[in-house]
Amino acid sequence: MLEQEQQFYIDRLFSWNGYHRQDALVKLADCYDEMLFPILLKRLSDYVPINRQLASEHLTRWSEHADFSALCVAYFEDVAAIQQRIRIVSTVEDILLRKTAENMPAIQEVFLKQQGKRPRLFLAYIQRYHWLDEHTLLQWCEQAKDQRVRGYWLNHLIQMNDLDALKVALYSTPYRNIKMKLLPILYEKNAFSLDEYLGFLQQPSLSMMEFAIFALKKQQFDFMNYFNAQPFTQLTVQNQRLRLYQWVLL
Repeated sequence: MLEQEQQFYIDRLFSWNGYHRQDALVKLADCYDEMLFPILLKRLSDYVPINRQLASEHLTRWSEHADFSALCVAYFEDVAAIQQRIRIVSTVEDILLRKTAENMPAIQEVFLKQQGKRPRLFLAYIQRYHWLDEHTLLQWCEQAKDQRVRGYWLNHLIQMNDLDALKVALYSTPYRNIKMKLLPILYEKNAFSLDEYLGFLQQPSLSMMEFAIFALKKQQFDFMNYFNAQPFTQLTVQNQRLRLYQWVLL
């Protein structure tokens, strides 16, 4: 089929006329172009039964192709949306979910590199269908780019109430929101030494610096003696800038 002819029938799949959609599904029976994949997912809910059946048969054939599981991951919002529709074809739904679960490396890439709806959907489906063991899932969530997905790991960590694990997470995570969630929890547990508070005071993060000043004030720390031991003129330009921020926050 010529590209122009193929595009004509793909466009016809959106026709208000059910016979036109049926004709397009028949003509495109041997087409496995990626742009057709999400359209077939929508036609699984077509109000004309024969069109649902044709879309189902097409996707079933496609599921035998090597690229199918990758497409399921790439268009997972559309795959998941099928379950919210009134008209569905349950056999194809099962195939779509099974093929999605077979491509865990691609799902892991979504966790590591994407934010928003897709990684959050995968988190929900992994939990619902037990596609991963809990230990592996928590590892993925810890490294996830999406803040809400990371929150699943963080909440689990906090509930464990393991002081050492909480401190390891605080010092190892690159994410400011996690640090700011853990700092007050560890503060309440008296988990920090004076040297650690002074280390936070030297952080370029104003939030951590402010937290350190708050905690040190609670200990009646002598800031003037601390500053006098390191005269401003002897500091590097970078540390002078930090000192100015410290003065302002104080």
